[in-house]
Amino acid sequence: MKLNKIAILSLFIVLICFIGAASATEDVNSTVIADSGIDEVNAVGLEGSCAGDSDEINQLDINQNTEETNTLSVSGTNVNAGSWTTLKTYSEKYDDDYIIKLTGTSYTPNNQINFKNSATIIGTANSYITAGTYTGTPFINTDSSLTITFINVTFRDMSVTNLLELAGTNNLQNCNFYNITAATGHNAVIYNTDGTMNLANCNIVDSSAGYGVVSNYKAGTYTGVVMNVDDCTFVRNSASVEPGAINNCGILYVNNSKFINNTAEWWAGAIHTHYNAQTVINNSIFEGNDAGWNGGALYTYSTLKVYNSIFKKNKCHTNIGGGAIGASRWWGGNYDITIENCTFEENENCNTNGNGGAITAMNSGALNVHDSTFINNKAKNGQAIAAFSQAFENITAGIPNLKVYNNYFYNHTQTTSDTVEISGNYTFENNTFTNCYQTNLGTNNVIINPVTLNSNNLILKSNKESLLMSSFSENILKEAPNVIYVDVNSENDPESDTTTGKDWSTAYGTDIGINFALGNIADNGIIYLANGDYVRININDPKNITLIGQSKETLLSFRSDVYGAGAPNATYTFINMTIYHGVTKKGAHYNNYERNMNFINCSIIGDITIEKALSEADQSHVEEYGYGQTYAINFNNCEFKDITTENGVITLYKYGLTNFNNCTFENITADSIVAKTGDYYLDDGIYFKECKFNNCNVKGIVDVPGAADIETYCVIEDCDYDFDANLNVETTDNHNYVNATKLKVVAVETNTSISSSEKGIVTITVKDAEGNPVSNVNVNYTVNGENKTGITDDSGNLKVSDLTGEGEIKAYFEGNENYLKSEGSYKYNFTETTPTPDTNSSTNGTSGNGTSTNTGQTTTNTPKITKKATKITAKKATFKAKKKTKKYTIVLKAGKAAVKKVKVTLKVGKKTYKATTNSKGKATFKITKLNKKGKYTAVIKFKGNKNFKATSKKVKITVKK
Repeated sequence: MKLNKIAILSLFIVLICFIGAASATEDVNSTVIADSGIDEVNAVGLEGSCAGDSDEINQLDINQNTEETNTLSVSGTNVNAGSWTTLKTYSEKYDDDYIIKLTGTSYTPNNQINFKNSATIIGTANSYITAGTYTGTPFINTDSSLTITFINVTFRDMSVTNLLELAGTNNLQNCNFYNITAATGHNAVIYNTDGTMNLANCNIVDSSAGYGVVSNYKAGTYTGVVMNVDDCTFVRNSASVEPGAINNCGILYVNNSKFINNTAEWWAGAIHTHYNAQTVINNSIFEGNDAGWNGGALYTYSTLKVYNSIFKKNKCHTNIGGGAIGASRWWGGNYDITIENCTFEENENCNTNGNGGAITAMNSGALNVHDSTFINNKAKNGQAIAAFSQAFENITAGIPNLKVYNNYFYNHTQTTSDTVEISGNYTFENNTFTNCYQTNLGTNNVIINPVTLNSNNLILKSNKESLLMSSFSENILKEAPNVIYVDVNSENDPESDTTTGKDWSTAYGTDIGINFALGNIADNGIIYLANGDYVRININDPKNITLIGQSKETLLSFRSDVYGAGAPNATYTFINMTIYHGVTKKGAHYNNYERNMNFINCSIIGDITIEKALSEADQSHVEEYGYGQTYAINFNNCEFKDITTENGVITLYKYGLTNFNNCTFENITADSIVAKTGDYYLDDGIYFKECKFNNCNVKGIVDVPGAADIETYCVIEDCDYDFDANLNVETTDNHNYVNATKLKVVAVETNTSISSSEKGIVTITVKDAEGNPVSNVNVNYTVNGENKTGITDDSGNLKVSDLTGEGEIKAYFEGNENYLKSEGSYKYNFTETTPTPDTNSSTNGTSGNGTSTNTGQTTTNTPKITKKATKITAKKATFKAKKKTKKYTIVLKAGKAAVKKVKVTLKVGKKTYKATTNSKGKATFKITKLNKKGKYTAVIKFKGNKNFKATSKKVKITVKK
C-alpha cells in the first residue's frame, strides 16, 4: 500500500463519517482508583495460565533490516553524523531540512532531540542507537507541520520514558527496535501523538511498555491520529497493562504484518482498539499472543475490520474471553466487528469457565463473521465463537447483534458445549461443521460427523465445503472445489454431454459413474454418492478427494495403492457411508489401503489390510521415487461391527499409522483389533483414544511383534470396555497383546461447602462423596462478584480472609479426570460482633444435578479485633509545570496484603486531594493546581478504620519548566 493513498483514504473516511470525537479517557472508569484512562504524553512512570505452545515460535528468525534502501521521497541537505551531538545539532536546526546519514557505529543519547526541521535520519548496517545516560524521551516532535523520517535505523537495548514521541507526519521504514523498555505508565516505544505515522517493514522485538510498545493516541480526538503499519513484525513484546503491541485510540491500518508471542497483563495480547477508534487489518498473522484478561490477540469496544488474516494459538485467561478476539460494550462504546476470510486455529480461552475459544462478543454490539475457517479452538463455552449478555463492572448489558454465515468449523471436540454458542439477535446460516459439537442447528447449516446429532439429522449441501485432510488440523482445503454427484442406480450415461453431475438429476449414473467422477473431479474436489453399492473401485488418482455418502446405505468397497499413481501424498476422505469388505450380491469387495486416508462417521464392515508402501527389501525404490514414508489412516467417530476373522480386524504393515478417535468396536471375533506386522518406521504407530469395545472376543486390542517398542508406538487410552482391561502386556508365541496403555479414570462425585467459624474468614471445603478431602485442586470463587482463584490444602480447605461487612462468596470446582465438578455459595455478615447464621448451599457433582442446603455455623465467642499496621509506599516525583493534570500513585499495604477500597488523602501546598485504593492497594491522585516551578513537600495520609491502623508519609514533589 502506498503511503500517499493511505493518507487520502484516511482523510476520506474522516470526511464521510459523522462520528463525535471523544477522548480515549472516556472508555475507562473515571473514578480515581488507579491505572485508569489514557494519560497525557510524557506521563510519569508508575511502579508497578495455560501452558504456552510457543517453543517453535520462540525460534522465529527476525530478518533484521540492514539494507540501505529508501523508497520514500525525501528532500533536504545531505549531511553526515558520527555522534549523538552531531545528530542532535542537525535535527534541531531551523534553517533547512536535513538528510542525516549515520556514519558512526554506536549512538548513545545523553539528552533529548527536539526536532525543528523535517529531518530524515538514515542508518547503515553497522550503526545503531543504544542506551546512554539519558532515560527520558530521546526523540520528540511537537510541531505538527514537520515530517520526520527514519530509514534503516536500528534501536536496541534502551530504557526510556518514550523512545519516539512524534507529532506531524512521520515515516519509519526498514527500522529495527530490539529490547526497548519504555515506562510503565501510558508510555510507548513508538508514540504517535498527532497526525499520520507510517511504519513500513519494521521489526519491534523483545520490547515492553505500560500500554503497548506502539501507541496511536491524541487527547480529545480519535480522528487526529492515523497510523499505517505495513509489512511489520512484532515479536515477544509485552505490556504491564495492555496491549502487548499496538494501543489504538485513533485510526489504524495494519497490512501484511506479523504479531508473534506478544503478551499483556490485562487485555489484548497484540492490538487494543479503544472507544470510538477504528482498526482495519488485512493479510496479517497473529500467533502465540497471550492476554491475562480478554482478547488473546485483539480486544475492542469499537470498530474492528479483519480480512484475510490468520489467528493461531492465541490465548486469554478470563471467563469473558476471546482466545483470539474479544469484544464487549464499554460505557457508551459498542463494538462493530467484521471478520472475513480469516482462519482461526488452536486458539484457547484457558479459564475453566471461559467463553469463546476464538471469538467472544459480549452485550450490545455488532459481529459479522463470514467465509472464515475455525479449526480446533478451545473454550468451556462456545469452543469457536461465544456471544452473550452479562452485566459486568462498567459494562452495561445489551443484546449482541450477530451474523455468522458461510464459515467452516473443524474438530471442536474438547468439551460438550456448542462450537458456536450464541444468543441475542442473530443470523446463523450456511455454515459447515465437521467433527464438531453443535446443537444449535441454525438455518441451512451443514453438519458432517455430528458428535451430538445422529445420522438422520445430517444435512448435505453442495455449497463450497472444504473438508479435512490428512492431519485434520493442518491441511484445510481453502479453495472452492468442484462438486460431482454420482448415483449408481441412475441410468445417466457418464460419457453423455447432458450428464453434468451438478446435482442429483444430472448425476453420473451406472456402475462406472464413480470411475468417471474420480477421473474428472478437480484436486480438492467433493464427490457425493447416492445410496447404493459401489463395488471394487480402484482409487489411485493423484489428487486430494473427498467422498460423502447420502447415508450409511451408501456402500463402498475400494482399494488404493501407491505404485505408479504419482502424487503419493494425496489424501482421500470418506464421510457418512459404510465401507464394506467381504462379499455382497455384487461380488467380493476390496480391502487394501496404501494411501493417506480419513474416515469420518463411517461404518466399517469386514477386515482391512493397510499395506506397506513398498517392499522392505526394495530400498532402491525409496531412492528413486522418494516416498518410503508413513501413511496415516485416520478413523474418527466410526463404528466397526459384526466382523469375524482369524487374524486382526486391521492388519498394519510397516510404513503405516492408524488413529482411532471416538470409535466403537462391536460384535468382533478376531485375534486382535490391530495386528502389527514387522517393525516400526519413524512416524509409524497405533493410537486409540476414547474408543468403546463391546462384545469383542479378542486376545488383545493390539497385537505387537515381540521386538517392537510398545511404549513409543502404541497408545490405547481413555477407552471403555465391557471386560476387565488392564495395562499388562500378554506375550504369546512372540506376540505382545495390549488392551490399554492408560485406563480411563471414572470421576467421583464431589461436594463443595462453605462455612465460617471466625470473623473475617470463610473456608471453602471440597470433599468427595465419601467425605475424603480433595486436596491440591484449583477452586474458582467470587467475593461479591470479584473473580478469584485458589488451591485447596491437604484437608481440602481454601481459606478466604480479610472479609468485612456483608457479602456473598460463590465457589466453583471445575472438576478433573478424577473428580466431578461441584459448587457452593455462602452469605456472610461480619458487621456484628457475633455473626448470625447464614445459608450455605452446595451442589454435588452428580452430573451437575442434586443440591443440598446446609446451615452456616454460628459462633458464640466474641473475637477480639486487632488492627493491622499499614504502610504507604510513595516515591518522590518530578512534573512539568505546563502539564495541567499531574497523576501521582501510591500503594497502601498491611504487611504483604493490599489494603483495598479505602480513602487516602494527599496534601500539597494548600490543596488536599482524595483517592481510593484499588484491589492492589494502589491509589492515584489527580493533582490539578500545582503549576508554579519549585519543590514541595506532600503529605499522604490514611486515617485508618476498624481493621487497619492509620499511617502517613511525606514525599518531595518537584515542578519544573
